[in-house]
Amino acid sequence: MSAKNITKHNQGELAPSELPEDLRGGLTVEGGDSTPQLGRIAMYQGTAQEQAKYGEGIFKRGDFIDVLEGRKLSSSRVVVVHCEVIYQRWDKDQQRPQYTYSHAQKHLIPHEDLEWDGDLPPACAKMYRCIVLVDGEPWPYLFIVKRTMMKAFDHLLALETRRSATHRGSGIYELGAEDEKNAAGNTYKRLTVRPVGDIPPSMFDAYRMARRGIDAIRAKAAQVEDEIPI
Repeated sequence: MSAKNITKHNQGELAPSELPEDLRGGLTVEGGDSTPQLGRIAMYQGTAQEQAKYGEGIFKRGDFIDVLEGRKLSSSRVVVVHCEVIYQRWDKDQQRPQYTYSHAQKHLIPHEDLEWDGDLPPACAKMYRCIVLVDGEPWPYLFIVKRTMMKAFDHLLALETRRSATHRGSGIYELGAEDEKNAAGNTYKRLTVRPVGDIPPSMFDAYRMARRGIDAIRAKAAQVEDEIPI
């Protein structure tokens, strides 16, 4: 491979197809799990917990990041491959949910956890656990759609239902963020969704692979524990 034929990419890296085969990754952990981890998307809110984890000034509020790699995603355009309802209860100042139930396990949730207490929302929140593809990224991601994101994502799902009814393919959507205030008067970034059009041909292969392997991907998604309740 001559130097003039090598194309530089982000941070001076080579594209996988340009890296000599004997230098490509393939680490196997003997006695451990060497299967690829499922990456997760998160919208950066700039909380104290996030700054402690990623460092100050690395991201801007509203950035969409790859949690595993700790970097901003190459794009905020996504295609939804799969989506399911889950229920979680987060207690104040806790780093893990008290419980997580699937839609089929809703009957296990204490009745009082699903009731409003005046203006206070239920202790148990309905969420979406979604598998999405990101334009420009080579693998699927887990995207947990939390309470404050539900309205925007419900709109996306309604658009996808219309596409399905008219026998159109999946759409691609631009994720965004805008300022909003919660009941305590604190500002946070609220999810926005804008339809862009049909899934582009450049994502066809990744979409087919994700659909074929959706059972294995869902199993990995169920093992991922979210860290920051927003």
